[in-house]
Amino acid sequence: MRQRLRMTAIASPEFVSLCRTQLRLLTQQMAESSAALYIADVADMAEQATQRNQSNFVPVASYPEPVDSWVANFTRATPWANSSYSGPLALPAAAEAPAASDQSATETERETHPETDPSADSAETHGAETHGAETSRATPNGFCWPDILHPEQQMVVPLVYTEVVVGLLVTVRPDRAWLNEERRHIEMVAESLAAGCVLERHNHWLQHQLSKKRSLQSRQSEIFHNLLHQFRNPLTAVSTFGQLLVRRLATEDPNQVVATGIVRESKRLRELVSHFDQAVAIGDADLTVEGAMSALLPAAQRLLAPGRLVPSGAGQGEEGQESRRQAAGGEIDAQRAEQTAADQVIGGAGLGQPLTMSAQYLPDIVEPILAVANIVATEKGVDLQAQVAADTPPVWGEEEALGEVVSNLVDNAIKYSPAGAQVWVQTGVSRVGERGHYQGIVVGDTGLGIPASDQAHLFERYYRGVQAHSDLPGTGLGLAIAQSLVQEMQGLIEVISPAVGTPWMPRDRQENLGLGTVFIVWLLEVDRR
Repeated sequence: MRQRLRMTAIASPEFVSLCRTQLRLLTQQMAESSAALYIADVADMAEQATQRNQSNFVPVASYPEPVDSWVANFTRATPWANSSYSGPLALPAAAEAPAASDQSATETERETHPETDPSADSAETHGAETHGAETSRATPNGFCWPDILHPEQQMVVPLVYTEVVVGLLVTVRPDRAWLNEERRHIEMVAESLAAGCVLERHNHWLQHQLSKKRSLQSRQSEIFHNLLHQFRNPLTAVSTFGQLLVRRLATEDPNQVVATGIVRESKRLRELVSHFDQAVAIGDADLTVEGAMSALLPAAQRLLAPGRLVPSGAGQGEEGQESRRQAAGGEIDAQRAEQTAADQVIGGAGLGQPLTMSAQYLPDIVEPILAVANIVATEKGVDLQAQVAADTPPVWGEEEALGEVVSNLVDNAIKYSPAGAQVWVQTGVSRVGERGHYQGIVVGDTGLGIPASDQAHLFERYYRGVQAHSDLPGTGLGLAIAQSLVQEMQGLIEVISPAVGTPWMPRDRQENLGLGTVFIVWLLEVDRR
């Protein structure tokens, strides 16, 4: 039982099934033979390279009998093996094997190179007769184990990969010696099995990493759901307080703008929480997809089973077709589940869900944002100006996405502009593009400008450029999210820096402070699309 647990720990059922199939083909070609595959039981190949003498080999597959029976028969038939070796496989030295004391150098050469000895055939026949007399134990599959297994009746080939022994291929045939052609064939099989062993080791490592990833993702999902639940309660309270303030304050009260902003931003936070909840659900679905992919393994095991492998062109009957249909059906179901999760992620790269496009009136989007931004700008000493044209044609977009884009650009302009700088927002500008007429939303500032080396990376996620070395907080996500949303709305963002000397910077601001930066969001007009 312990040996079987060790075998399961270092070899997957799929690998064992594949190896057993290889051994079956090998023994069928060799005739009247038996074979087993041993894998080095070490933590990794680097450890094996430094601790060669401490490596232990564990049997993982054999044919024609089960592993436990094969090991028991092999151990019983090799009493001459080195008793100091405690592993399941004993590799005898030449001096330890039973041999005549007067064996000559000529006989040794004859064993090493039988093709050069004229009497090789008669020697093989004599060996078969001698050892055949000792054969007395037959397996249920017809292979007979001898009472004593002589060294020349077994062939042990190391499985070597990059000068590291990863396993052993042991082949036994008691009725006759091995021919050179047979030896070469066994060595070729050993080479393919060595590559399989290495792939199996990598597979175990990847499975371990995947298991850790699933555990971590599951824990993260649990934490996210808990935080979202706890976040909703204070958010509801803030929204309620804002609504109470709006009702109690007079319309002409200057604080009415603040109270209205609290209500509007609370609504925005609730929407973001809803999107975040959906994004976490996508991560949960990813675990389900991985579970669906693992459902393919039983079908793979059936196809790899020794009785299932058939020559090319065979297996055209109902049973073979049913097996292929089951395997293909499982794969298609898993691919559909994976694609569904991927579509949910890709479809809402900015807000976590696909956008619903409709006609948007820009003043309704921009003015509420400016009302809140003006308070922040005043606190910092930045002059925020607005030129929002009431007759701006409607554009194609999504209300929440468009508000997120404008809010990000205005917040950045105020945040990265020094005290005394000017920030302005303008609508009513237009241009003709490849797809029709576009309306622009201009967000400019008289700050220090953006270095040319940073402009090529502005819309990369987590990129902050020179701001990464400043004391200003940030994640480097705002512009990446803005560009993603604008692209989903079939628009584009234009960046101009330095803005000094360009038509986009008003004349009365040309001499103020820095070089300036202008962002322009271009969106398709509704009536000219």
